[in-house]
Amino acid sequence: MLPTLLPLLGLNRGYVQSGRDLLAKATNASDSLPDISLSYYGEARSQKGSWKLGDPNSFMCSPPRVGGDCRFDAELDARARARIGLLDWNVRATLR
Repeated sequence: MLPTLLPLLGLNRGYVQSGRDLLAKATNASDSLPDISLSYYGEARSQKGSWKLGDPNSFMCSPPRVGGDCRFDAELDARARARIGLLDWNVRATLR
């Protein structure tokens, strides 16, 4: 939510960008990737389903469905794990 609200207040720097500005147009391919939500318990959720980070066997479709495009996305999982690592680093660096 902050990456959407803070630019409206004129603040474009100085905060952890943990998402994207929902009002801005996508400027490159990485901006148009599916949105994911993360937990610090190592779980992620996208429009297709939820899973434990790094575990393809834990993937569950959301909502449950038979057939269709419901499979573990390794690239999305890697991006989610990288985002968690970056947020963790930022918190630790700020506390120093």
